[in-house]
Amino acid sequence: MSRELYERDYVAWLAEQAAAMRRLAAQRTNIPLDLELLAEEMDDMARELRAACASHTATIIQHLLKLQYSPAEEPRRGWENTVRSARLNLRKRITTTIGNELEDELEELYRLARSNARNDLEQFHEKDAAKRLPRHCPYTLEQIRNPEWWPARAVVGTSVGD
Repeated sequence: MSRELYERDYVAWLAEQAAAMRRLAAQRTNIPLDLELLAEEMDDMARELRAACASHTATIIQHLLKLQYSPAEEPRRGWENTVRSARLNLRKRITTTIGNELEDELEELYRLARSNARNDLEQFHEKDAAKRLPRHCPYTLEQIRNPEWWPARAVVGTSVGD
């Protein structure tokens, strides 16, 4: 069962193993391992994976927003490359557990990504585009993760932001 969980959901496996180590440590078994410290390291590994996946998700959203709302032709290719790279990194790291957590955190990640996209657009004198960014995430996690999905360009003149 443990091997199957490891292959299916690495983060859930880490949590299971950390809990098992803590149970053994609590029993004060005479094992020449620092089980509590090993359990903490496993928790840290899971935290780092979660943080990396959240960061990649926010980066994807930020650049999808710029692709959708910026009227500029350049640097579109760079934004597309950033999305492709972040999607690949996310695909390599995401697990079922992390995917569920990202679903729950999507609006929070969107607020961060929206703020970053807004700053980027304003820096390049695209204040009108920055004002049109939606208040709530217009993308599903499935769209964000899908390497084939790209948002349509927004029609200039519509206002959905502040």
